[in-house]
Amino acid sequence: TDLLLLRPALDELRPLERAMASADIICSRCNGKGHKAAACSLSFLRAQCSFCEKMGHDKSRCPVRIEKDKREAQARQLARVEHGKKAEDDDSKSVRSAGASEASTAVSSRPPCASGPVDVTKLSLSEEEEREARKLEKKLRDIAALEAQRDAGSHLDKLQLQKLQTKAELEDRCVMRKARLGYRRVALGSQAAGTQVI
Repeated sequence: TDLLLLRPALDELRPLERAMASADIICSRCNGKGHKAAACSLSFLRAQCSFCEKMGHDKSRCPVRIEKDKREAQARQLARVEHGKKAEDDDSKSVRSAGASEASTAVSSRPPCASGPVDVTKLSLSEEEEREARKLEKKLRDIAALEAQRDAGSHLDKLQLQKLQTKAELEDRCVMRKARLGYRRVALGSQAAGTQVI
């Protein structure tokens, strides 16, 4: 009986008030407000992906596209690592050849009457060797941080594990051996002049 009493009141509502009353209705298909599922403009079919042309997902959630993007990213990362290794190998060859020529000049420049071991504290790294030593020391600090993460139980990805494997090779570079022997370290150009590099 209450519905009968309310019915004339609903019929008397103005169009604006009817629109406001219909705003409370929620569509069960699109969760939009203001219409029922029978009046919904959303297709009854599932979404179709524009990438793989399959039903049930759109391009932003396409598993085929996501997997393809992951493979491409891994390939790019691997190419960067390989390119970096090649550049490091080229650098180490030049450092080794430079180190060999410096060692031969150091031996030949020793006076013939000198006997016994050479005092390495009187020897110093060149500016180029100093730069190389600083780069290698930074890489070794990064590796030490990764080792600490690994020891703490953190999961390391493939590239981080590869970086850990380069530790012995980095420590065995000629310039690092010189630094460990006690060769005097040099201040680089801008630091020697007292200016700061920003």
